[in-house]
Amino acid sequence: MMLVENPQKASDPMLTPWVRVVRQEANADNKSWEKFKFYVIDAVHVDYFDDFVNRHLLPLAIEFKQRSIQLADILFNGGEVPNLDDWDWHQIQKRSQK
Repeated sequence: MMLVENPQKASDPMLTPWVRVVRQEANADNKSWEKFKFYVIDAVHVDYFDDFVNRHLLPLAIEFKQRSIQLADILFNGGEVPNLDDWDWHQIQKRSQK
């Protein structure tokens, strides 16, 4: 597959086995705290597909499984983070009972 990084480099494309296409759009649901919706599609060259699955997709699935087990209670009952604008998954805590 060939990738052109930007219009100014149209005459200098590069070969790449994998391209992630990200789409961001405004969230029309004003009731939601999410300001944007993100959609991601990975376009993978057929000759790179086995490497992509083994080196990227399966490790992601394994990590998701491990985190899902670790955070099962939060997934089923809800959780909270100290700062919604700046957090990572280690900071997710059980939702406080009010």
